[in-house]
Amino acid sequence: MSIQQAQAELEIIHNNLISRYPDTDAGSGVRILPLSERVVIGYSQTIWLLGVAAGCLLLISAANVSNLLYARAVERRQKMSIRSALGGTRSRLLTQSLLETGFLSLLGAILGAGIAILAVEIIKKLAPPDLYRLAEVNIDLNALVFVAG
Repeated sequence: MSIQQAQAELEIIHNNLISRYPDTDAGSGVRILPLSERVVIGYSQTIWLLGVAAGCLLLISAANVSNLLYARAVERRQKMSIRSALGGTRSRLLTQSLLETGFLSLLGAILGAGIAILAVEIIKKLAPPDLYRLAEVNIDLNALVFVAG
């Protein structure tokens, strides 16, 4: 049954109730909403704003990380020049840089995932008990594995 069909049937029932009980039902109406819309109807703008704020925070974080990596590369330039002068090959210097950057990335990813898991649990404990479907909120391990590559 579609929403339009259910709305039509409900209006027929409502009109019958109005004719039967005009004192109590007059001036009222009925409207069918999908459950998902009904649950988030008061929060949709807030959720959208939180998503935008999270996106801005991610953008700022990415800019900070890229600036830190650039500053680190500028600092290491002299060290790489000395190692190159002492006989280090390009492939060895590149391997060293990639290993250091990969290790820092892996450490950051593990730390970030751990903080996210802890944050979700803390939010669940601090949230009001009547918050709808909060128990279903969690970090999807399949998504983490996919992102890890």
